[in-house]
Amino acid sequence: PLEVNHLYGKHRSFFITGLGLLPAYATASVTGASTDFNMVRAEGFGLAGGFLTLGYRFQPLKSGVMFQFNWNPLILRGSGFNGAWFGLGLGFGFK
Repeated sequence: PLEVNHLYGKHRSFFITGLGLLPAYATASVTGASTDFNMVRAEGFGLAGGFLTLGYRFQPLKSGVMFQFNWNPLILRGSGFNGAWFGLGLGFGFK
């Protein structure tokens, strides 16, 4: 995914907001009545949809362990809004 985030806050606690795009590579082939008994093959890159990021980040003032929790609702082409995606992050921050 390609994403741009912005942090709101000071010191150790931040509110995270972001927008992202979900590029995808797909291949497809179809045979049968849907194409009048002709076989169709296709492949390539496309945009599957987009997503939002809303969350909380706790990070150390100097070096140390960082924690992050996100809600990432997806907006997919063809199937619409899916709000059941969450993220959890654990890392180490350097200053």
